[in-house]
Amino acid sequence: MNRFPFLRSLATVLLFGLLAVACTPVRYYVNVEQKSHSKTRYDLSHSSLAVMAMHDPQGRDSAYVMAVALGFAQEMEAIQHVPEATIPVYTFVSDTLNPGDAGYLPYLLPDEVSDYLVIFDSMQLGDYQLQPESFADRSFDGMYVTREIYLPFSCRFLLFHQPTKQCLLEKPVADSLVWTVLTDAAVSDARLIARAHESLEPVLEQVGKELTSYVSATATPNEQLLLVLENDEDWIRALEYAADGQWEESISIWTEKAHKAKYWKVKAAAACNLSVACRMLGQNALAEQWLDWACEMGTLPEVPILRAQLKATTGR
Repeated sequence: MNRFPFLRSLATVLLFGLLAVACTPVRYYVNVEQKSHSKTRYDLSHSSLAVMAMHDPQGRDSAYVMAVALGFAQEMEAIQHVPEATIPVYTFVSDTLNPGDAGYLPYLLPDEVSDYLVIFDSMQLGDYQLQPESFADRSFDGMYVTREIYLPFSCRFLLFHQPTKQCLLEKPVADSLVWTVLTDAAVSDARLIARAHESLEPVLEQVGKELTSYVSATATPNEQLLLVLENDEDWIRALEYAADGQWEESISIWTEKAHKAKYWKVKAAAACNLSVACRMLGQNALAEQWLDWACEMGTLPEVPILRAQLKATTGR
């Protein structure tokens, strides 16, 4: 005869309660790098490379092209994971040579020092343009305003394949540099422009860094929603793989959970994570299939969020 039926029933209820908590997925937001192709069909992320700044002594702003070339070389060194100053940067002063004509290439670099040569030339700067005050705030010692300063610029980006002496790419670059300055209202326009001009070379170096997107894949931080069972080491390991961008390893773990787990929330959570992984790898159709499969398991509140993100990626 069972003398403690109530206590046994209570223990059973508590046990099921603990199981339900253990199988409840928890939201994690991780910053992962999302890679995209270069803006052209060329990728020099693992190629031998040299950089040249073409300086026209007759051009008022031509010398500033060296800052762009240095910034480009520094960023390519970071992309290639090589020591600083590994990529050679040359200066060539001439007012007659046109590097767009491949016939001039032997005169630029008589000795073949790399497989590819990137040349920047035709640097031109416009006039500084001060925008009206966009914000004002009074402090204890006076009025502060925010001013924006614009400087139009243009240059040319050329890519050569040195062994064949072919010009592979010639692109005009035109944009505006922008400074946002918080300053005392009493500061004159001339002083603001002078302050911007003092930082012109570092800003142009940043332009060079951004121009590496022409010849290398780019990676941007992207926050992603993932579901995790915190009491399961496999799920934690899959999360760590995802945070490092090792999606294939994460997929292996989540696929097993999706097919072998007994509790529907675990299956659905794994399917949601698989959808994220497929989207990050550019497999949008498969990402949508995993979300549909998650819905078949049951209703998780994260599914509409992930479906909206997928829609934003595909545009439909």
